[in-house]
Amino acid sequence: DDDRDSGVLYSYTIVTVDANAQVRELHDRMPAILVDDAAVRQWLSPSVPFDDVRHLLRPYPATLDMYEVPPLVNSRKNDGEKCIMPIAQWRKVGGIASFFGAATAGAKRASPSPATTTTTTTTTTTTINSS
Repeated sequence: DDDRDSGVLYSYTIVTVDANAQVRELHDRMPAILVDDAAVRQWLSPSVPFDDVRHLLRPYPATLDMYEVPPLVNSRKNDGEKCIMPIAQWRKVGGIASFFGAATAGAKRASPSPATTTTTTTTTTTTINSS
């Protein structure tokens, strides 16, 4: 609240570049990934002109560790390690049932009536980690 009163606005930007060959299967853009600490220091230095760091904005040259994550990641109200957990691991620890927790623990499931149609939609999200 103090920051709002002072007029300071904290924000961030995800800088994107053309996708590397690995990510291109999913999308034509990817986040710019700085390859080492020296690149990070150079990028963050207020004394280095943009033209001197522009070369850092290129597709990541190394192999990335990619895996499917749970649909929890599709809602901004979800946060925490379960959002980036490999989906197979998430299913082992309770999947969607653990997401609802105690709120549904005592609830009895109603059987759908014969006239009820159920539609299931699955969203796949991929998390990219550099390795």
